[in-house]
Amino acid sequence: MKKILTLLLCSFALAAQPPGFVDELVGSNFDSPTGLTFDKNGQLYAWEKGGRVYAVDKSNGSKRILLDISEEVYDYLDHGLNGLVLDPNFLTNGYVYLLYTVDRNYLLFKDDVSYNTGNNDKFAATIGRVTRYTLRDNVLDPASQKILIGESIGTGIPVLMDNHGMGSLVFGADGSLMVSSGDAAIARDPPFQEGDAFYDLLVERPLADGIITEDQNIGPYRSQYLNSLNGKMLRINPENGDGYATNSFYESENPRSARSRIWAYGLRNPFRFSLKPETGKEDVSLGEPGSFFVGDVGWENREEINVIESGGGNYGWPYFEGITYRNELFNDPTYFPENAIAPLVEWRGDIAQAFIDGEAFGIGSPEFIGEPFKGNSSIGGLWLTTDHFEGFKGTYLHGDYEGWIKLFKFVFKGNPFEVVSIKEDVHPVGFAEDPTDGSIFYMNFFFPEVHEVRRLYSEENPNFPPETEAFIEPINGAAPLTVNFDASTSSDPEGQPLSYHWDFGNGISSSEKVAVFTYQGDDEILIRPMLRVTDAAGKSTVRNFKVHLNNFPPEVISTSFQQFTEFDNEKGLKVPLTAVITNHNAAEDIFYEWSVILHHEDHSHLITSFKTKEAEVNLAPIPCDGQTYSYEIKFFVHDNTGLGPTISHFIKPVCEADRVVLGLELSPNPVEQGINLKGIDGLDDKHVRYHVFNTHGQLLRESEGVWKGLKRGLNKEIETYIPGVYILRVMLDGSSQSFRFVKN
Repeated sequence: MKKILTLLLCSFALAAQPPGFVDELVGSNFDSPTGLTFDKNGQLYAWEKGGRVYAVDKSNGSKRILLDISEEVYDYLDHGLNGLVLDPNFLTNGYVYLLYTVDRNYLLFKDDVSYNTGNNDKFAATIGRVTRYTLRDNVLDPASQKILIGESIGTGIPVLMDNHGMGSLVFGADGSLMVSSGDAAIARDPPFQEGDAFYDLLVERPLADGIITEDQNIGPYRSQYLNSLNGKMLRINPENGDGYATNSFYESENPRSARSRIWAYGLRNPFRFSLKPETGKEDVSLGEPGSFFVGDVGWENREEINVIESGGGNYGWPYFEGITYRNELFNDPTYFPENAIAPLVEWRGDIAQAFIDGEAFGIGSPEFIGEPFKGNSSIGGLWLTTDHFEGFKGTYLHGDYEGWIKLFKFVFKGNPFEVVSIKEDVHPVGFAEDPTDGSIFYMNFFFPEVHEVRRLYSEENPNFPPETEAFIEPINGAAPLTVNFDASTSSDPEGQPLSYHWDFGNGISSSEKVAVFTYQGDDEILIRPMLRVTDAAGKSTVRNFKVHLNNFPPEVISTSFQQFTEFDNEKGLKVPLTAVITNHNAAEDIFYEWSVILHHEDHSHLITSFKTKEAEVNLAPIPCDGQTYSYEIKFFVHDNTGLGPTISHFIKPVCEADRVVLGLELSPNPVEQGINLKGIDGLDDKHVRYHVFNTHGQLLRESEGVWKGLKRGLNKEIETYIPGVYILRVMLDGSSQSFRFVKN
C-alpha cells in the first residue's frame, strides 16, 4: 500500500516541473541505492550502500550483479559503498574504482583464525578505502582487487563518526582520480577529552589501532590539517594511488602521504561532485584536472555549492559555513584559514544566496533570479551537456536530499544568475547523464521506504507514464503453484486506455489486466515476473516481482521486543533484540536485520541498525514537547533470495509523568553558559542523579551526587556541547523529570 501511495504522490508532483520535463520511475528493486553511472555505450551501472554493484537495464530497472563486497563494507547510517567511477578507458580495460568504508571486524580480523562475519561492531572507528576492480567475463573479478588508499589500517581515510565519511570518485580531464572525504568528526571545540562520553570510541581506540596519530586527534580541525586525509578533495594516480608532483603540497620523498595527495581542503562533507565539461588539460603533468562543482553538506547554518578550480584551495570548514557565516565555536588560531574560498551558492532556512563578483545576492534579486528555496543537505549534481532539455544545455543540475532537484544557469563569466526548480519532494543521492540521449537518471533514496532509480527526460508536450499499481499472490509455495497477477487498479494521468504485458519469468506471457499462471517444477528456484503497462501513446511503466517456487520463508515464532508496548519516558528502556525462528531448510543460510526508528510528527529518524542474530538497543527518553513520538523496531529475517517476513513493532514513550512528578523548572532555556533548576526548596543540598542525551538517544553524560557540586560539572560539560537540542533527565527520591533544552 505504501508503494501505491508513493506512486500517487509522484504523479501529483509531476505538474510542478517546467514544461517539457517528465519524471518517471525506472525501478525500485534496490536496497539503499547510493549512486549510478553510464559507460560510453549507454549501459547503466548502479551501486548499493551495502556493497553491491549492478549492471542495470535502463528501460525497466532490472539488474544483474557484478560485484558483492558486502562482507568488507561497513553499512551503517551514512557509511557504506558511497563512490564508484568507471575508468575513462573502461570499455577497453574494464577498470572500476570504488570508495567505501571498511567494516571494522573485517579490517581487524579478516585473516585471523577467530574471524566471525557475525560480529558487528557498530559506531566504532575504522577506515575508508579506494580500490580498483577489473571486469572479466561480465563480472567484476574479486581477485582483481587493487587497493589504492587504505591498504593497511594506518593508511586509510579515518572514519571516527557515524556520518560524513566517504564521498565520491571523479576522473579529472587529465586522467587523474579525484576523491572526496568528509571530516568524520563531531563538531565541537575543544575536541574530545578524557572523561567525555564516547572518548574511548572516538579517541582511545582509533589511536591504539593506528587509525589516527596523536597529531590528528583534533576533531573537525582535521579538515584544515594537511597531515590528515579528512575533509579533503584528493588527487591521486589511478594506477598506484600516489599523489602527483603537481599537487600543491606534494612531498617527493613520500608520494603516498596525506600532503602529497591533497588537492583541496577545509571541506566538511563533500558527498557528490562533478567535473565541469571543457575545463582542464589532458596533460597530467600540467596539474590542471579541471573545475569541480562540489556539494558540501553543511552543519547547522549553511549548505554549499563550492567550485574547486585549482589545487591548494582552502574552503573554510570548520571556521566558516557558507559565504560569510563564521562559526564562533571554533576559535583555535592554529588552523585558522586566512584566505578561505567562499562557496558559489549557499542556502539553509530563509537564506539562499549566490556569490557574484565578491558580493552576495539573495534569491529573487535581479542578480539571482528564481523562487526562494530551502534545504538541509547539499548532495551534488552534474552539468547538462546536450540539447535534450531545450534551453538548458550547459546548465548545472544540483540536488538537496531534503529534497529537490534544481537547475542553475550561468553567465559567460561563470556567475550564477538564475535557478529553476525541476523536481520537488524527492531525495536524490546521485545523478548520471545518459550519453545516448541526454536524459538524466538519479537515485531517489529515503529510509526506510524509498529505494528508486528514476529518469528525468524531455518531451515537447509531455505525456506522463501510466501509474502502475499491481500485486501478485501468493509469492511462494510448493509446485504446482498458482499465482494471481492483478494490475486492475493501474491508471493513466491523461485518461488514455492501457495495455498490459505480464512476463511470467519463464518465456510465457499474458496481455490480460488480470491473469493467472501455474508454475511447475521440482527445483527450488527464484522466478522474476515483470509487468509492463503501456498507454495509447506508447509510454510505459515497468514493475518487477519475485516468485519463490518450492521455497518457504523463515517463520518467526516469537520476538523479545513484542512484549513491550510502552515505557516510562523518564526511565528509558533497554530492549533485547532476539527472536525464535524456524526454517523449512535447516541447511539454508539465514540473514537478520534489526532497525530502530524514531517517529515524531511527520519525521522519521533511523537511530541504529544491526545485521546480527542478536542485539540490544536502549530507547532513550524523548523531549515530551507536545509532539507525538514512538519508537519502531523492524526485524527482517530472510534467506539468500530475500524471502522472509518483516516484523514491525511500535513502542511508545509515556510522557504524562514528565511534567508533574518533581515540579522542577529549568532556566535559562536556551542555554548560553549553564543551567539552573528551581522549584524544590533546598535542592542544592539534595542527592541527585542525572543523565544527558542528544536527540538520537545517545547518552552523553551521567553523574550522581549532591546537586550543588554536580551542577558545576554539568555546566562545564554543557559549555563544550555543539549548538542543538538536548535532554536532561533528573532523578530525585525515586522520582524523575525530563527537560528539553537548547544549547546556543
